[in-house]
Amino acid sequence: MPRILLTTLTALLLSACAGSSPSTRFYALEVGPAPAPAAARPELSLGLGPLTLPDSLDRPQILIRPEAYRRELAEFDRWAGDLRNNLIRVLGARLGELLGTQRIFLYPWPRFRHTDLQVQVDVWRFEGRPGGEVGLYGSWTLLDEEGGRELYLESFALQQPVSGADYRDLVAVMSDLVAQLADRIARGVARHAPGRSDQKG
Repeated sequence: MPRILLTTLTALLLSACAGSSPSTRFYALEVGPAPAPAAARPELSLGLGPLTLPDSLDRPQILIRPEAYRRELAEFDRWAGDLRNNLIRVLGARLGELLGTQRIFLYPWPRFRHTDLQVQVDVWRFEGRPGGEVGLYGSWTLLDEEGGRELYLESFALQQPVSGADYRDLVAVMSDLVAQLADRIARGVARHAPGRSDQKG
């Protein structure tokens, strides 16, 4: 086969392969409006963070769990930004609504910001698959205003099925679980917030 014909055929094949590649889709966690708090605490200042993620989640691709003991990266379905930042911002916004305060400061906050309490979040697993189930596992810790004394520690294991077979359905359920986590944290913060007569040490 003449060299020029072989080169032309190779170029055509490469062009066809490139043209058939699927486009990349980007997603972000989002939660709807929270219910109005039973007792708003506009004076409460809450520091949120640090929030830790395992290395397997700290990447652009969405991590899925097709079956037990196996993980895959969705190459063409990715986070629209840094997952850690997206997660802590969604949590912070939800907590502000649930607690009735705008004084939610994300880690690292400036030194001049006074916080009454601090919440640290450790995410151990946050994965699932379209058409399957999503799980969010980890723990959160409530610290005093100096950030040195532990007031409360709680682990969480949240699961929810994914009804659809699309990655949009998967991310929607992941967002629901983040909202559920914020609800749990808000209840714990409200129990230990300064000024409560039944506050536990």
